[in-house]
Amino acid sequence: MTGPYDGTGTATVMWGGSSGGVTAAVCTVYDQVRHWAEHAGNRIAVSVWRNGVATNLSYATLSDLAALSAAAIRDRGVMPGDRVLLVLPNDESFVVALLGCVAAGGIAVPAPLPTGRRRGAFQARLRGIAADCSPSLVVTLAEWTTALSALLPPGTPR
Repeated sequence: MTGPYDGTGTATVMWGGSSGGVTAAVCTVYDQVRHWAEHAGNRIAVSVWRNGVATNLSYATLSDLAALSAAAIRDRGVMPGDRVLLVLPNDESFVVALLGCVAAGGIAVPAPLPTGRRRGAFQARLRGIAADCSPSLVVTLAEWTTALSALLPPGTPR
């Protein structure tokens, strides 16, 4: 994301080399996704490759999913400035949750799920991240809820 900034809180942002960015007092990556959803909704915003197969999300779909994610995050009591721990794989679920967090005004704290031999180190790392950021909410996959409950401090919302 690049663009001129005049120091007054207004920036014209050009994203992905395209012209016609959003001019706003505050411009987030979620604002850009919404902008492109309105102007080029069917264009591919995100492609995730898994086992040689692509999962594509258009700007319109990504914007809609991020709005739903933001509503779910707010419904769980997250206020602007609260930290949200994102314990998700590096796929479209992470992108949607990240944008939802931004749209809800939360501060995303990514903690990608481990792969292979890194599971032991992940437990210690996650405990440290949670202790440092004191998240208001943890977002993860359903199958990780039980495992994460044992790792996070009591009372951490999930």
